[in-house]
Amino acid sequence: MHQCVVALWLTHSAPEIIYRSIATEEFSMVRQALRTSLRISCDIRQRIDKQQLIFPSAALRILDHHLHASGIIPTVSSSADVSGVSNNLSSIYEHDWFCVSQAVTCMECSSLLHASLQSELTSYVWVESVGNSSIRFGNVIWMKETIILAKAQRVFVRKQKGGKKSAPFSDDERDRFHAMDNLMKGFELPEPLFVETSKHHINEDDNSSPILTTQVGPQHVNFGKHADHAFLLETAMHALYLANNDSTNLLNSIAIQYIAEVYEGEQLNCVVSKDEQQVFIMKQSSLNGEQKFAAIAKVLN
Repeated sequence: MHQCVVALWLTHSAPEIIYRSIATEEFSMVRQALRTSLRISCDIRQRIDKQQLIFPSAALRILDHHLHASGIIPTVSSSADVSGVSNNLSSIYEHDWFCVSQAVTCMECSSLLHASLQSELTSYVWVESVGNSSIRFGNVIWMKETIILAKAQRVFVRKQKGGKKSAPFSDDERDRFHAMDNLMKGFELPEPLFVETSKHHINEDDNSSPILTTQVGPQHVNFGKHADHAFLLETAMHALYLANNDSTNLLNSIAIQYIAEVYEGEQLNCVVSKDEQQVFIMKQSSLNGEQKFAAIAKVLN
């Protein structure tokens, strides 16, 4: 039985917000709302005309931390063995969870720089839909409960630990996830990108030479032991910047689909489409030089 504590905020400039804490016998408290903050040194983009916004990759890092800290996906405890050493220091989930696609839109705010020093931000996460072994999450980042700074949709797939097979949800798990939907009403969220595997190719009219090449270092790898997805988005945005060579362009809405995991030491080669609306990120093996698609990013605005 789910026990819910619900509070409502109604504002003239925002949709209805439902903040809900869910306590269950099996799992610890679920936090669908989490206070957070910005790092003014690297999270905020300021344009010449003084318009400011959160970098999309910074927004995704905030949302990713919130998801893992929220308790929506049950974590395993860091239980200790007889010697007192924890058995689960390098793992937080019973299964492997993979982000397969995400889309984020960040809103301009001329007072963001100063306001971020004085006001805490609030991140909200909820379940948009539940599939056989996948979940689509909705996210919003607010400031002062009335100013929308970012909104996103993120799709995760659960797989067996250390394997490639999906791990379908049980009926009880599906009911549990459904209990955490509809946190936000009246929101239009950016749509994640999904391209059929057979259509992963670079057209002949696209620029075939990489506009950006970089190597994945240890600082780019997350707790899942692969390149962090926000880093891959940053890489795509860097390639777009080099393609249009416009420092005044305030790219604020982008979607990215992850096709293959990227590991430390692999080289990333980024090709930008002729219309400068898509980035194809290829990963190149450090052992044999073989190239494979790693991700595709697409500008939404």
